[in-house]
Amino acid sequence: MPTSVIKTGDYALFDIGSFSGIMFLGPLPPATMTGTSRSATEGKQHCVEGDEAQTVAQACPYIKQGHNVPGLGEIKIVQLDASQLSTKTVVDQKAYIIKGKRYQAQLTVTQPSQLVAPPKAPEPDPTATYDGEGTFKPIAPKCHFV
Repeated sequence: MPTSVIKTGDYALFDIGSFSGIMFLGPLPPATMTGTSRSATEGKQHCVEGDEAQTVAQACPYIKQGHNVPGLGEIKIVQLDASQLSTKTVVDQKAYIIKGKRYQAQLTVTQPSQLVAPPKAPEPDPTATYDGEGTFKPIAPKCHFV
């Protein structure tokens, strides 16, 4: 069965329900992948292992359970699933990134959410990171490996 190769312009989508202990305020913008391989489809470079590390969704509003003032964070892909790396086809000794299953993602807090309950001082979220998951969404033109 063919599988889609991820390339420049394809999306990394983060599953908002997979981040435990927090809630996102509204839908998250997709993060756009940027490929660095020498191979391309219709001028869009294919993504290879390592390219995922440069993919970031910035300024994602979140709120920690029990808090009443939202915070901000950025989400990155931290670990691809084995199903998201080609096993037979490589370029420059790196595996292509393919659609596969779900990758591991992490929200890094850049501005903590807070619990504000006067007369007490605001209590900022002490957690620096939250773990979650995501998937790739290829867009046209598609390139497939068998």
